[in-house]
Parts: sequence; structure tokens; C-alpha cells
Amino acid sequence: MLNAVTSKTALNVPLLSSRLFASKWNVVSRIEMERRLQEKEEEMEALRKNLQFEIDRLIAALADAEARMKSEISRLKKKYQAEIAELEMTVDNL
Repeated sequence: MLNAVTSKTALNVPLLSSRLFASKWNVVSRIEMERRLQEKEEEMEALRKNLQFEIDRLIAALADAEARMKSEISRLKKKYQAEIAELEMTVDNL
């Protein structure tokens, strides 16, 4: 009878041990997953900041290009208006 009790206890020890291992593994796994999730969230935040910086830089470059183009258009308009006026005077003198 003692052997039967001992054998049942011996069989239950690995079962309990495996349950504890599984439980510890789940806790470790959960902690690891939370750590990875936090890392990914930090990566996403850094990526978002970098993208926002690039968007702001591109907006500034676009505004600068627009200002340069408006200035160039204004310069060309004045130049062509002067040429037109000169040509009209030439035609009037013919």
C-alpha cells in the first residue's frame, strides 16, 4: 500500500512540476510579449516623429519653392511687359 501511495505521489510530482513550469513559462512569455510590445510602440512613436519631421521639412521646402516661383513669375512678367511696350513703340513708329 505504501508503494501505491508513493507511486501516485511520484506521478503527481512531474505533473505539478510541469504545471508550475507552464505557469512560469506563461508569465515569462507574457512579460516578454509586453516588453516586445513596448519596444514596438516606441519604434512606432520614433517613426511617427521622424515622418512628421520629414513632412514638416517637405512643407517648408514646398513653401520656399512656391515663393521662388512667384518671384520668378513676377520678374518674367515685368520683363515681358517691358518687351511688349518696346515692341508696341516700334510698331507705332513704322
